[in-house]
Amino acid sequence: LDIDYLREMEQKIKSKRKDIEQPESEVLEFKSSVWAQYNNNSGELIDKQKSKSLALEDSIIKTIAAFLNTQGGKLIIGVQDRPKRKVVGIEADFQYSGKSKDIESFQNSLTNAIKTATNDPVIVGTYVEINIEIIDGKSICVIDVKQKAPKSWTYVNMKNWKNKGEKKECFFVRSGPSSNIIESRQSADEWKSAR
Repeated sequence: LDIDYLREMEQKIKSKRKDIEQPESEVLEFKSSVWAQYNNNSGELIDKQKSKSLALEDSIIKTIAAFLNTQGGKLIIGVQDRPKRKVVGIEADFQYSGKSKDIESFQNSLTNAIKTATNDPVIVGTYVEINIEIIDGKSICVIDVKQKAPKSWTYVNMKNWKNKGEKKECFFVRSGPSSNIIESRQSADEWKSAR
């Protein structure tokens, strides 16, 4: 075994643990999952879910779009924030991510969801980087998002916005530890011109 390699891996794990211990902020967000639902009060996985939650997928897209439109950031999926911070992993999402139901199909499904919502076939790999890490024996997904604005602004299409169906060309920005929609095109233009 290569000692330098082991040390490097140990440092990466320490770094990820440090990220997980940080509070959510303008540049850091945690999500339990992309499609699998958890009970906010107990933190338990909801077992009887028949299909993937498009509202949860929208929540991931919203955060990525807000990071793209502000100063970038890091979204960590597989880490529960409520009722208390803990690593739950992304394995519960596998059943909703294609035929093979594994890490590769998860990454492919997530990549396709991001490309479709942003209508940008090259956004993943240029501004959005998706990596899988192992913490406490569970897989987590770390999405690093580079700032795209003001060179270019990102509008996204939501699949089930507030459980009311599709909503086209949504403009999101980051404000503190939350991602907010700017509803009108005029307000979005005013926000952008102030940048």
